[in-house]
Amino acid sequence: PELIVPLRTTNKARGEVYGAELAAQWKARRYWRLQAGSSWLKMNLHRAPDSLSPDAETAEGRSPRHQGQLASLLDLPRGFSLDAFLYAYGRLPAVGVPGYAKVDLRLGWRPRKAVEASIAVENLGGGEHLEFQPEFISRGHLVRRAVYGKITYRF
Repeated sequence: PELIVPLRTTNKARGEVYGAELAAQWKARRYWRLQAGSSWLKMNLHRAPDSLSPDAETAEGRSPRHQGQLASLLDLPRGFSLDAFLYAYGRLPAVGVPGYAKVDLRLGWRPRKAVEASIAVENLGGGEHLEFQPEFISRGHLVRRAVYGKITYRF
């Protein structure tokens, strides 16, 4: 015997979402590029009076309202490159995640056009921070400092 139970779910919500994104790049020197970016997001969600979903409107607070980044990309002699990134994220009030900023650094070396080796440090600024809070898991994702290496071969 087989039992099939159809499950249909809806939050009976409607809404409007507005946003803007701005990005710029400046080639300060032949060997040095600077990049900047920023985004803004506004969500207006409304639950229907007969909706059984108590949290249909909380999706507004699960995405950051503001995000930004700055990057410095520097080409060094002998095929080396040094890149620095600063990221800033707004808070997620619906899930209790405060806003945060982080710094990443990357050192690359390209001995040939098709080969690149790099080492990177993410979250250089220090301690761990909560990046998001999943809905169905009691513990969120903590981001710690990380170091990794990578070798790329392009063909």
